[in-house]
Amino acid sequence: MHRTLFSLPWAYLPKDKAAAVAVIASVRVVDFYQIASFQTCVTLHLQYLQPDLSTTELARHVGVAQGMFTAAQILSAPIWGIAVDRIGRKTVILIGLISTAIACVGVAFARSIGAVVFWRLLAGATNGTVVAARTAMSDNLPPQSLPAGFSLLVLSFHVANAIGPLIAAASMGPHLGWLSISASSESGSATMAHWEASNPYTMPNLISALVLTADALLVWYKLKEVHNVTHREWHKLVIRSHDWIRQCFHRYKWQYRPVTRYNYEHLIEASDAVEMQRDEPQQDSERSKEQMEPIWRLKFLIVLCTVAILEFHLGAFGSLWPLFVVADRRKPEAPVRLPFVFSGGLQLKNSDIGLAVGALGFIGVILQLTAVPHITTKFGAVRAFKATLPLFPASLFIAPYLTFLTPDSPHALWLGLLLVLFLHVLGRSFGILVTILLVNQSTAQPSRRGTVHGIANTVASTFRTAGSIAGGSLFGLGVERNLAGLGWWITGGVSILGWALGPWV
Repeated sequence: MHRTLFSLPWAYLPKDKAAAVAVIASVRVVDFYQIASFQTCVTLHLQYLQPDLSTTELARHVGVAQGMFTAAQILSAPIWGIAVDRIGRKTVILIGLISTAIACVGVAFARSIGAVVFWRLLAGATNGTVVAARTAMSDNLPPQSLPAGFSLLVLSFHVANAIGPLIAAASMGPHLGWLSISASSESGSATMAHWEASNPYTMPNLISALVLTADALLVWYKLKEVHNVTHREWHKLVIRSHDWIRQCFHRYKWQYRPVTRYNYEHLIEASDAVEMQRDEPQQDSERSKEQMEPIWRLKFLIVLCTVAILEFHLGAFGSLWPLFVVADRRKPEAPVRLPFVFSGGLQLKNSDIGLAVGALGFIGVILQLTAVPHITTKFGAVRAFKATLPLFPASLFIAPYLTFLTPDSPHALWLGLLLVLFLHVLGRSFGILVTILLVNQSTAQPSRRGTVHGIANTVASTFRTAGSIAGGSLFGLGVERNLAGLGWWITGGVSILGWALGPWV
């Protein structure tokens, strides 16, 4: 039992694909990192940009700002899905990472809420990494290893959600002692302190831009295009860039002598020619089969409905939770008529906000390394997903009642907080994994995987955007009407629809 519990499925992935799988996973880590970092500081950032906003207006703006990233992908995801099949997985990943890094710099120095919304919209429109990474993972692994590979993408999501909020919380605000220490003189310290006070939410976004750029370099040099022979021109370009770097640093003595560029490229071209000859009959049969198998079947439509419901309440939770942990506590004179009429948030300290939001990721990582592999192996991913569907409405119904756990009882407060997050994350872990698998299985043709994932990502982006905006708006409406649970309970009702759809998945 102990051995099964801790047997990690990705430990048995093909050894020759380990490097490619690791690079693809890193793409998802840094992309989710910038989202988690933005979600952590967006409420305080917008409040800083426009201090006169009421709680209701702030909640609405937060929902819109968070939703813009996925809103842009409603239209761009199908285009990126086609691009993934036409120009290659690696190209789309690089475009997404670099453009999102530029947008993070734009958010860092934004001076209005409108500017923040614009840069998040641009980031979403130019980011096709979700489609490209999932398709690249499918290309690099045999069918029997795909559950393990996609499980690694889910782990990447949880890792980013763990470290993103912590780093964002530690680097935002005018209390960045670790930055001030770097100033060696009194004048330098004064300058740094002034810069911190003027730009309290710049650093989290600059860190996001840095990690995105670093990962783009990793992808450029280490990820090889495997789907289409024509895309391997990228690999030749990388070889030329290596030669250029060597010429720049020719004074260093290298410990080995590489194959010359001409011979290396000749070998690649010869290898590509052999593969083209070998694959021609198979590709011809696949093309004829593709014409006989349409994408739009009942099975695929049910999968898209599942994706839509899941993404809606995940998007709503992503807006509701950061707002709830920051919102003011209930005032003593505010009326309370249980079970529904009450108000208030958790009003956590800045030092605790990162932990409260990052706990989503930490719980996810722990589950992904322990219980999720065991349950998936024993019962199957789809059965586990169906069994955990009731956890979503349970966590959403309980969450607003945390406001009755006062800071005077910190142990009870954090125990309740972790319980809500545990229920939500356990369901989310299986939900994300199963929807990726089901979408990928909607077509057996590699040349259509990008298109299928692009369609699914459009649906996901549409409903995650709707969830984000609805979550923020409903939270603000609940504050106005003394109904702290309004957004939570309406979202819980949507998750019950997903539970009802479960038997048809």
